[in-house]
Amino acid sequence: MPLVENAVTEFKREYTSDIIKTVIAYSNTSGGALYIGIDNSGCAYGVEDIEGTMLKATSVKSITSNRRFSI
Repeated sequence: MPLVENAVTEFKREYTSDIIKTVIAYSNTSGGALYIGIDNSGCAYGVEDIEGTMLKATSVKSITSNRRFSI
């Protein structure tokens, strides 16, 4: 069963500053999963700088409640 975007699942092909909008939206609701390195159709592209991207995503996560990030 392939992953699809919906109210609690969001795909981002790469880390951009607009990710914080998704994180804040999830923190204001019942939460969700944000996948970085996957495009809107569910195709995996990967992440070039995994450690740097994870550091950025973790920094965004630290300003919200306990949410899940996948890279």
